[in-house]
Amino acid sequence: MDSKNYHYVLRGTVKKDGEIFYLEIPDKTQFKIKQLPANYPSEESSWLTTLNMTSDGKIISINLEEISDEVTESAMTMTGRVTVLGRKMSFAQLKVSRPPLKTLRISVHPAHKDMKTGQTWSVTAVRQGDILVTKQCKIMEKDRKE
Repeated sequence: MDSKNYHYVLRGTVKKDGEIFYLEIPDKTQFKIKQLPANYPSEESSWLTTLNMTSDGKIISINLEEISDEVTESAMTMTGRVTVLGRKMSFAQLKVSRPPLKTLRISVHPAHKDMKTGQTWSVTAVRQGDILVTKQCKIMEKDRKE
């Protein structure tokens, strides 16, 4: 599986406030940068990012991995095991393995009505503000229990 599927493309400008770096994107949302490449451009750029989220799905910081050729923000497609479901299916947290890299825990809003913890799902999501919104979900057949 292409590891780029576990990155999210964000377009923005790296800014600094005191000792803290953040990426400001065109809709004026700002994300704290946890990991910043040594040589980064001062103008607006598209970045492959890894998202760091709270357990309920808010993006709290990002790692800027590398400059991306994509001009606009893209959807993120991932396959992972459902580990947490929010009250009234408000969100689902997926455990996304990406050997040899660190396992990601990505949350999407809302959870699909048929999701159950322990199942493996393929999910496509887009960013709205500081959360990922579910656009498409599909249970992986090999894990389906009838």
